[in-house]
Amino acid sequence: MGLVTKLGVIALVALAVNASTCVDTGKLIDLSGGSGGQTGSNRYVKHGVAEVTMSRTVYNNGKFYWMSNMFDGSNSCDASTCSGRDRPNTERTHNCYMLMNGNANEPSTITVTFDRPTAIGTLQVDPNARRDSKMTTMSVIADGRDVTPSGIGGLMQKAYNDMGWPSKCSAPDGWCQAGAGCSTVPYIDVPINRKVKSVVITISGTGHPVMSQLKFFTPGSAGGENKVRDAVDQLLA
Repeated sequence: MGLVTKLGVIALVALAVNASTCVDTGKLIDLSGGSGGQTGSNRYVKHGVAEVTMSRTVYNNGKFYWMSNMFDGSNSCDASTCSGRDRPNTERTHNCYMLMNGNANEPSTITVTFDRPTAIGTLQVDPNARRDSKMTTMSVIADGRDVTPSGIGGLMQKAYNDMGWPSKCSAPDGWCQAGAGCSTVPYIDVPINRKVKSVVITISGTGHPVMSQLKFFTPGSAGGENKVRDAVDQLLA
């Protein structure tokens, strides 16, 4: 195929998918209600859907911080949406997020391995949970391909700023739960727009490694940008 012909085909592909971009995020892939991922564990399984493993174990403090907190749809702006499995009337906020053992200044990974190749449109990430554990960098690798949004450091800082933190933190360790004053969780959108088997999220920052929510959505009618790129790659190969 000549260069002019290739460019013509690329233009047609772009026009064909243009109407499908930025329309919706598709349907949520339900990873809630799985097993495992409790205190001292680093493995959570939603049978028939995916296995989630971490490079470190869940922090040891009663029934707080379980891996299931990342997939239960809870809203860090409203602790009443979070699990009530441990001390719901006094410290329910600790059921809103996952907290790992170890120091966040060294990278930690969360790996989601789907039972079969699965079409993913967007991954929504809420990395904010407590002021003493701030994630400042993140990368997302989908089947070996880096899909980390450009300017991720700035996106994480903006999400952190937009959470609406309490003006004062509890003594003696100074932790503050996210969500005092926010009405909508400021998620970070990670476009994937392809069928994948494994997604690896690497985080680092200060305090302990932490993650509030990970939400995987099917492509829906989004993803045209990636379809154009893939078509171009195939044409020019």
